[in-house]
Amino acid sequence: MANIAGIISNHKNFKIPVMKDIALVEKALILSFTESHLNENIVDAEINIENYSLFRGDRTEGIKKGGVLVYIRNDLAQSAKAVCSGSIGFIEYVCIYIVEKNLMIITIYRSPQSNPDDLKNVIDTIDNSIKSLTPIYPYIILNGDFNFPNIRWVNGEAVNHSQTCSSQSVFLNFINSHNLTQLVDKPTRQNNTLDLILTNNEDIFTEIEVQDYTELSDHRLVIAKTIITPGNDVIQNQPAQNSFRGLNFHHKNLNWEELEKDINKINWEDAFNGGSAEENFDFLCCKLLEICQKHVPKKNRRNQTYIIPRERKIMMKKRSRILKKILGCRGGQRAARLQQCLEGINLEIIESHNKENKNKEAKAIENIKRNPKYFYTYARSKSKIKTQIGPFENEGSLVTNPLEKAEILKKQFDSVFEKSNHNDYYETAPSTQSENCLENIIISENDIAAKIKELRPTAAAGPDEIPALLLKNCVSSLKAPLCKIFQTTLDSGIIPPALKTGIITPIYKGGDRSKPQNYRPVSLTSHVIKIFEKIVRDKLLNHINSLEKFNENQHGFRSGRSCVSQLLAHYINILEGMENGCDVDVVYLDFAKAFDKVHHGTLIRKLRNFEISGKALAWIINFLQDRKQKVSVEGTLSSESPVTSGVPQGTVLGPLLFLIHINDIDTNVKNSIISCFADDTRIMKAIKSTEDRNNLQNDLNSIYEWASTNKMKFNSNKFETIDYHTRERPVDYHEYKTSDGQTILRKKQVKDLGIQMNCDATYSENIADKIKNGKRQSGWILRTFQSREPALMLTLLKALVIPRVEYCCQVWCPHKAGDIQKLEDVQRFFTRKISGMEDMNYWDRLSTLGLYSLERRRERYMIIYVWKIINRMVPNIKGNNAISTKCSSSRIGLMCEIPKLNHRTLPRIATLKENSFIIKGPKLFNCIPKETRERFGNLETFKSKLDEFLKSVPDKPVLPGPEYSQQAANNSIIAQIEIMNQDNSAAHRVATAIDSGEEAA
Repeated sequence: MANIAGIISNHKNFKIPVMKDIALVEKALILSFTESHLNENIVDAEINIENYSLFRGDRTEGIKKGGVLVYIRNDLAQSAKAVCSGSIGFIEYVCIYIVEKNLMIITIYRSPQSNPDDLKNVIDTIDNSIKSLTPIYPYIILNGDFNFPNIRWVNGEAVNHSQTCSSQSVFLNFINSHNLTQLVDKPTRQNNTLDLILTNNEDIFTEIEVQDYTELSDHRLVIAKTIITPGNDVIQNQPAQNSFRGLNFHHKNLNWEELEKDINKINWEDAFNGGSAEENFDFLCCKLLEICQKHVPKKNRRNQTYIIPRERKIMMKKRSRILKKILGCRGGQRAARLQQCLEGINLEIIESHNKENKNKEAKAIENIKRNPKYFYTYARSKSKIKTQIGPFENEGSLVTNPLEKAEILKKQFDSVFEKSNHNDYYETAPSTQSENCLENIIISENDIAAKIKELRPTAAAGPDEIPALLLKNCVSSLKAPLCKIFQTTLDSGIIPPALKTGIITPIYKGGDRSKPQNYRPVSLTSHVIKIFEKIVRDKLLNHINSLEKFNENQHGFRSGRSCVSQLLAHYINILEGMENGCDVDVVYLDFAKAFDKVHHGTLIRKLRNFEISGKALAWIINFLQDRKQKVSVEGTLSSESPVTSGVPQGTVLGPLLFLIHINDIDTNVKNSIISCFADDTRIMKAIKSTEDRNNLQNDLNSIYEWASTNKMKFNSNKFETIDYHTRERPVDYHEYKTSDGQTILRKKQVKDLGIQMNCDATYSENIADKIKNGKRQSGWILRTFQSREPALMLTLLKALVIPRVEYCCQVWCPHKAGDIQKLEDVQRFFTRKISGMEDMNYWDRLSTLGLYSLERRRERYMIIYVWKIINRMVPNIKGNNAISTKCSSSRIGLMCEIPKLNHRTLPRIATLKENSFIIKGPKLFNCIPKETRERFGNLETFKSKLDEFLKSVPDKPVLPGPEYSQQAANNSIIAQIEIMNQDNSAAHRVATAIDSGEEAA
């Protein structure tokens, strides 16, 4: 236990590593820190200690300091849960109950500035948590920094305290009510005992030590030795040695040529002769494993957990010896020398940690270009930690066994499926088919090879354990047998069961970890079946696109359509309604487990309506039926579950099949606009009268009826509605209803595909959110990485910061000077931290580093998106606001027409439209040179030409200070080119005057 006086900062990040070493040496079960000084911007991964579960209580009000932090070793934390935690005034607390030990760990930090009422509220909350465990009364360990210097502790009892001190009285009453004894009998800060350990069972502890570690804090460390033993060790699953998982396919000594030679020796034609797809696939797997075991080195089974370096171990042993000598010394010069030695060895340990961190970081930096995966894995390890699954509550007990946890999650995930009848796959009325019907799929070895090359070499293997790297490196020898297996599955309509099994990994979503419903399933399937699926998907897409059957309002999982295209279309529809003097009402719908609820019989009927039949349909039917899944927890698999409904998770075909299923959702929507991004569905209508609102409700009812007919379910509790108003918001709102008659919640702001939408049609909240996220990510980088070298900092800026501040920026691009400057400040402040840039102004830093300003980047994206619309790479805006082009003369070239504003539009709405993509985008596009605006060409070529032109346009963001003065009113490309043209015109007039012999004014 320690008051750590800030566990992390931009300059001193050695405290966690030091405490990590102490935890290893002391074999600590619990680490308890006060004054952690953490806030919401500091993620758990920054303060993670390997093999420990983290519980934190950050200060949420007042001076941003304080805070408590508790680590519990995983083998003890398996049955641990936080029963209460929080921050009240200047007091933070965490209360953890370890079920298997019936042990309550309570950590509190009480600032001297706190008031008695706040302490009483905290004590009452903790007291209620203890009472909630009745009839079982727990063992209690209460610890922390309580800042009661006037309470003197003698033989574990409080004496000489003032009854007039309200806070002390509250604290002492709690101690007495639970028969707690205070065990720390030495000063923990100067001559005061402020850091305390209290318990209702002294027999738990065998020894209490108070140690100096002045480099960590001005408080001393309190080390309490206990008889508590942990539960069973956390199972560390090792890769099976008789499988692909036990082989190291990334080993530098692996000879791929020799491995491939052995594969080529097999006569696949003879081996597969007369065999079923299942038999042939099993033979392929067995032969590949046999060959790989001959050529591929085995994985090192050595435990990969953190080990203290030998030199630091020696230092720590030396430190322990010095501490023992200090304890046996009664003062004097010898004690002073020992204390000086202790401080010296502490500094050496800290320096050792700093050196180790620098070496790790340097290695990661070296791999930025050569092995980017290594670098980003290192970066992610500092931002995310693997969440422990459970423990789960089950019939009054806590489940910690991996197999039992897997079975509980299996039951939870199975509950979302709809029961189906085997006849559902066949008893659907066939549609009328034309000569364009897709009946068969022809594949070639080249098709197989092309799809294998698309695999990521580091992608995780599925249940068959065949790694992507093996397929990619042996593509020439494996394309033939895989092609034969796939052709057999097509001809027979039967896919091997091993290729229809998924391994489910539970992902924690948030909330109570002990509730299975707070985990979502992520499925891992075989790379082999994904190769087959990609070929089928391409054939299906070509067929459906040729029939022009896709819903134009669906933007999910479709080439050229994205969050940007969907949000742009939606926002322009909002502005169009407001421009015409209407309010616009939008209702957001939420499907309950949409992908899992798809009824197979209904889906197959729709496939037939898409003119898919014969062998192609038979293959898809077999792909859907008789699927199985298992849940994996800590390397342990649950029993198998049948997947009776839904499009299969983790598959390539699943998203396309879902689009086919939901394609006709707007069939009976007559008066409103419905738009979708996969299952994210919204319906909107311009509102002028009560009749318009009734029409919107009627269209909602049509969607509810569609869902019922198609056996889909809505989660009506998550429905939202928002109204975009032209004038003042009305006092009385129209209430839209769900299918069961509930009123849909009306909000002033909603989150749509990651973008905050405001009821005034501005993006002020979204911009503030982007600024906050950008600053938070910048702070994380500056705390995590010590190096400020340009290569590293630019990589981190472009990969981790900029994407957070410009996601979908074509939609919400700001026009207010204040918003533009605040966004720019994110990059401005970050670049100032780069080595060598400290004394340059922002304009010079942009030039030296070869960066665009964030404003210039946003406008560049707009120009590129206009070019994509013109070249039909992305959908155009519908209706009067569509982007159109004209070619008035060969001198001017291709130009975009600028949509005209309705002259009756309110000024506020006119401003929004003038600064929206449909007007600003074409204006920016028209600014670039004629040669760059060509209609046809390669996208990368266009980007190259555009960047070449933008180099000639000054990029000078408007910022406060005399060093940032300029002629242009702002930094927009339009304003900068206008100044350039004026300068060129003036220069031309001077040159003409000189040529004519006149004196230039």
